[in-house]
Amino acid sequence: MPINGHAGNIARKALTDELRTGRTVQLPVRTNSMSPTLLRGDSLEIAPADVSHLHCGDIVLVDCGDEWLVHRLMSTRSVRRHRVAITAGDSLRGLDPPFPLSDVIGRVVGIERAGAHVPIAPAPAARQDVHLLLLSFPGIPDGPAPQRDALIEMAKEEGLAPLIHYHGSGSVEEQQRPAFEREYVALLGRNTLFLRELSRVANALAGIDFILLKGAYLAASVYPSPGLRQFGDIDMLIRPADFRNVHGRLVAGSYAPAPGQTVPDGEPSTSPYLNSVSYRNRNAGPSLHLHWHLTNSILPKYTDCRVDMDEIWRRSSPGSGNWLEMCPEHTVMHLAEHALRHSFDRLILVRDIAEVINRFDGRIDWSLLVNHSTRFGLTAPVYYGLLMVARKTGTPVPPNVLANLKPKRPGLSARLFQMLLMRDVRHPELCNLAYLGNTPSTSTKIGFLWSVLFPPKAVLAHAYHRKEADIGPALYLSRIRRGLRAAARCVFT
Repeated sequence: MPINGHAGNIARKALTDELRTGRTVQLPVRTNSMSPTLLRGDSLEIAPADVSHLHCGDIVLVDCGDEWLVHRLMSTRSVRRHRVAITAGDSLRGLDPPFPLSDVIGRVVGIERAGAHVPIAPAPAARQDVHLLLLSFPGIPDGPAPQRDALIEMAKEEGLAPLIHYHGSGSVEEQQRPAFEREYVALLGRNTLFLRELSRVANALAGIDFILLKGAYLAASVYPSPGLRQFGDIDMLIRPADFRNVHGRLVAGSYAPAPGQTVPDGEPSTSPYLNSVSYRNRNAGPSLHLHWHLTNSILPKYTDCRVDMDEIWRRSSPGSGNWLEMCPEHTVMHLAEHALRHSFDRLILVRDIAEVINRFDGRIDWSLLVNHSTRFGLTAPVYYGLLMVARKTGTPVPPNVLANLKPKRPGLSARLFQMLLMRDVRHPELCNLAYLGNTPSTSTKIGFLWSVLFPPKAVLAHAYHRKEADIGPALYLSRIRRGLRAAARCVFT
C-alpha cells in the first residue's frame, strides 16, 4: 500500500505524527497483496504499534523509507545485532525483505469495507516451505503449521528437524518436542564420530592442502553445533597435482575406491562431467568424496562454466581444523550451484546458504560475489540460490545483488522453473528447466538436451558405482522415463 512522491511524503509525515501522539489513523488499501484479508478500496483503522506487544500474525504498518507497507508479521529475529521484522502479504508466495523492528509504526485494528466493519481474519495456513524454514531460525513464526500432525516427518525429510529443535522448539507443540530433540541428539552423536574420522583423515594427509566442502564443512565450521547439519560423506577439494599422493595415503589407511569409480593413473584432468572419486571406509565409517574441481555432475549442466580454481585456492584460508575453507563469497557460490544441481530438493540446501550469510555477517563482499559469479559463469545458480534465501527465509540479500545476477534473457523454461520453485514444486530433474532456459542458442540447447539424455557410459558407471560393461540401453531408458514422469509432476502439481 505505497504512498509515494512529494505529496505522499507530506501525508506520511502527518500520519506518522498522529501515530506517535497515540492517535489512530485511517488509510485506504491500494493493492491486493493482502487479499482476501484486505481488498483494494478497504479503509483501515491503524493504531500506534508497541513493538514489545506485537504478536506474529498481526497486520502491521511498516515505514520502508520511500513507502509504507501493510503486511502480516511472520516472525521477528536478530540480524546484525538488531531485531528485525519478517513480513509477507497473505496472497504472496515470498517473504518481504526484513525491516528493523523500529520501522513497524502501526498495527491494523479495524477494517471497513463498503461502509461496514469486517472482522480481521486470522493468518492463513502457513506455506509449508516458508513455515519450516522460519521454524529453523530463532524466533516464533506466524500461522498454524500445515499438516501439523506430519510436521516432524516433513522436517526430517527437509533436513531441518535438528535446527527446529535447536532454534524453534518453543513454537512447536509440547508433545512434539521430544521427537525433534531425538533427531538432534542422534545426529549430534553420529556427526561427532564422523568429525572424529575427519580429524584422523586430516592427520593422514598432513602436509597436503585440502578444502572441506558442503555438509561436513557446514557441520564443523558454520552451524553453531555439529548436530545441526546431516552429511553422509566427507567432501574434500584437492589440487589435481596432489591426487596420486592423497589416493595413496587413503588406500594405505582404511579407504578404497567405491565400485565403478574411475581412478586416474596420474594427475586428473578437468571433465565437463564428473571431477571426483568416491572412497568407501572399510571400517564402516563415513565415505570420502575427493574433488579436484568445484563443478561435478553426471550431466554437463553449464555451457559457459569457467570456474577459476586458482582463484578459489588463492582466496582460501585455514579453517577451524586441519583443513582450508573457501572465502565466504566462494562458499555461497558453491552452495548455490550445488543446491540448483539438486533442484533445491531439500530445504536444508536453502538454509545452508542463509546460515553462511548470517555466519559471516557483514564480512561478505557482495561486489566480489557478483563479479566472480559472472566471471565463473555461475550467475544463474547464484541468482536462484539467493532468490530462494531472500524470499523463503527472510535473510537479507542486497536488492542490487539480485538485480545484477538476474538472468538478462531467460528462456521460457527458466521462467517456468522460477515460478515452480516459488510455489514449492521441487523435483530432482526440475533444475534442467533452468539450465535449458539459460543456454544462449538453439545449438547449445540441442547439445544440452543430448547430454541430458545420453551421457557417456563411463560417466554413468562412475555415478552409479557400476562397471561400464553393465551400462546398457535399459538404464538410459529408465532415466528418460524417470525424467518424463518428473516433468509431468512439475507441470501438473
